[in-house]
Amino acid sequence: MSHRWEEAMNGPLADGYMEAAIKEIKTLQQMEVWEVTVRLLLILFLVLGLKTKQVDYTASFTHAPIGDKEVFREMPRGFAKKGKVLKLKKSLYGLKQLPVNFFNFIKGKLENAGFKSHKEVDPCLFISDKVICLVYIDDTLFFSPKEEYINKAMESLKSQRVAVEIEDSVAGFLGVQ
Repeated sequence: MSHRWEEAMNGPLADGYMEAAIKEIKTLQQMEVWEVTVRLLLILFLVLGLKTKQVDYTASFTHAPIGDKEVFREMPRGFAKKGKVLKLKKSLYGLKQLPVNFFNFIKGKLENAGFKSHKEVDPCLFISDKVICLVYIDDTLFFSPKEEYINKAMESLKSQRVAVEIEDSVAGFLGVQ
């Protein structure tokens, strides 16, 4: 146990620290797994001084393959021909399976870039040797001790033809601003 923790637990504010720790643990126990993961990563970001970048994928859902099932759609107005339909090769906005298709697509790309899925902890958590990655729909947060490691991970994604757009602020993650 760290020296600071022992100092805090034996100091004049020990009761307050313990009360705050218990409250935090109870809050974490009530949250969904993903919320816990996000919260813990943000705490690590602050405590360890990690570098971070938020990434959005340009036209993300249209990159994802359809998956195992064949999907057919009516032809658009003005192009319709009686008895003819379109067989989709890629996902379209509005398909029910779209988020799952994109997640599987980006999961494969991250694994090709050296990330390992940690689905036993949280299916949205991916970790490489030097970078932690958290995926939520089409947004991703990267955490690392050095920004250059994050840049290398993004370059690896770009080399796999994934259109990556770096956001200005991590506060934009999930629309939090």
